[in-house]
Amino acid sequence: METISAWLAEAEASVSALPTYVNAPLKAFEISAKVGVLANVCEPIMSKPKPVPVVEVAPDEPAEAAAEGADADAPPAAAADMDVD
Repeated sequence: METISAWLAEAEASVSALPTYVNAPLKAFEISAKVGVLANVCEPIMSKPKPVPVVEVAPDEPAEAAAEGADADAPPAAAADMDVD
């Protein structure tokens, strides 16, 4: 792909350097041939399907949330052991 980009830049530079009345050194069939080569390389990559995402099994979140909620409602254990005068 980099070689095709370099070739195209070189061809554009050679065409733009010539006067408009001179036949261009770059022909349409050469460009079509390069496009065909590029399509042959890129088409299999572009048509390959995306991989299926891995689905992670979520832990049992409602049970954990209920256990945490029960701890929040309970009075602290240190308050029961406190001496009051």
